[in-house]
Amino acid sequence: MLNTIPAQSQLTGNFSIPNVAASNYTVLISAIGYAEISKRIDVNGNTNETSSTLKEVSKQLDEVVVSAQKREEILQQLPLSINSLSGRQVQEYRLWNIKDATAIAPNMYAADPW
Repeated sequence: MLNTIPAQSQLTGNFSIPNVAASNYTVLISAIGYAEISKRIDVNGNTNETSSTLKEVSKQLDEVVVSAQKREEILQQLPLSINSLSGRQVQEYRLWNIKDATAIAPNMYAADPW
């Protein structure tokens, strides 16, 4: 996108972009776990306010299999400690990326997954 101006919201979802020249803009609003919104805004030099509500969406993984042997293995037969999460657990815990999984998996570390 040309002339992109990033903004981060407060915990309440409010945000502002100061010193914007009068013109027509397209604002893209997004958050992890929600459908993004693209909205046209006309800035006329005064303070402009607009309100939007993002709809919750879930991207569901059926299953993730990680193996050092490059093949599926039965967890009970492995000689090491393994944590396993079903697709249902991923959805219940609202795990949107691998970094979220570090909060529930002991001794797991994810370095900048993006």
